[in-house]
Amino acid sequence: MSRELVVLEGIVGLVLLDLFTAGAEPRNITGPLQQLTDPAARATLDEDPRASAAIEMAAAGAAAVDPLIGALGHRDAEVRRLAAWALGEIGDPRSVAPLAAALADEDALVVRAAAEALGKTGRAAAPALLAALGDRDARARCLAAGALGTVGDRAGADALAAALRDADPSVRAQAAWALGRIREPRTVAALAAALRDEDPNVGRQAGWALGEIGAPAAPSLAALLGEEAVAARAVQALARMGEAA
Repeated sequence: MSRELVVLEGIVGLVLLDLFTAGAEPRNITGPLQQLTDPAARATLDEDPRASAAIEMAAAGAAAVDPLIGALGHRDAEVRRLAAWALGEIGDPRSVAPLAAALADEDALVVRAAAEALGKTGRAAAPALLAALGDRDARARCLAAGALGTVGDRAGADALAAALRDADPSVRAQAAWALGRIREPRTVAALAAALRDEDPNVGRQAGWALGEIGAPAAPSLAALLGEEAVAARAVQALARMGEAA
């Protein structure tokens, strides 16, 4: 993690620290929020030992959700990214819709932070992530697939299985990885077909996912042992299962 990133995350943390060290009456947080875009404040914080402790406060920051949601619309991409990061640490369901909207951000790092934050938010984020699987932007689809894997909700299994046929190989690979995290047996056929994908990374991820699913995938993998193009991947997946196969 770069020094600048640590500093910026510390600034967000100080916003939360200012909220939760004030007792029952939260302080006015306008000043701390302004620090997000104040270069002088960033430089000062660089040597502030409170930064690490402030970052930890993000997980307890329900009262900071609304101002952080507002920061998702800031003109500074770094502010938007750090706001998304903090919201992910908090995990409040109120942030789901704003974070889903941030998947359309023009800045790639903001999009990634928003997707990761949604993944941390849990099952409440699943509908928004499923919708993002249909986004026109392959980057958003890819990140949504990964976040669904982090959420681990089997309700997303069918949509992820369909994403194994996405036009973009990065989306297909991420969908396969997500299915390996979810371990839904009904996706075995789609993953077995993905072993034949022309993109090697997709095939590898599909094999890994089948190995993670375990015994329910064994018959499909055994049937592929006679196909020279995918036999090695099938063997690797079976080996991963160990005694379960």
